[in-house]
Order: sequence, then structure tokens, then C-alpha cells
Amino acid sequence: MRPRREPVPRAKDAWIWLGGVFMLGVLGALVIGAAIVLWENIDIRQLTPGLTEAPPPIPEPLAPRQAARAAVTFDAVLFRSPQNEAYFEDTTYY
Repeated sequence: MRPRREPVPRAKDAWIWLGGVFMLGVLGALVIGAAIVLWENIDIRQLTPGLTEAPPPIPEPLAPRQAARAAVTFDAVLFRSPQNEAYFEDTTYY
């Protein structure tokens, strides 16, 4: 027994699809037009009165008080294994 209606209702006429696409285009054009009008006519200084004055200039960085130490020694430990050494193609790189 066939169902009385299709399980998923579909628009069978192409004009309905074209009308929907046309309406989406018109709505998109209206949104873009409104954005252009707002961009040209809105004054951000009126919306944010606290930002009208310029920010203070950035101060010059302070010079270091002491020179850095010339030589610092530290200990380092390298983990070596055959698998790690085989990973690199050049044996002198590892």
C-alpha cells in the first residue's frame, strides 16, 4: 500500500525554487545596502564619546641597569638510543 503523500514534501515546480532563490538574493542585497548606508553615515565618535581624545604616547623603554653576564655554564643531558639515532638520516645531525 502506497503512502498518501510523499515522506519528504518537495516543491515540484521550478518556479517555486527560482522564486526562493530570487527572494534570498533580494534579502542579501538589502542587507548589503543597509551596511553601506550605515558605513557612510554613522559617526563612531558620537557612539563612543570617551574615545574622542587621543591615547597617551607610548613611553620609551628603559635601558637595562646591568650588563648581562658574559658566560653562563649549565649541565645538559642527552638521551641516546639506536631508535633515536636511526630517525635522522644524517648521523652528525643528532
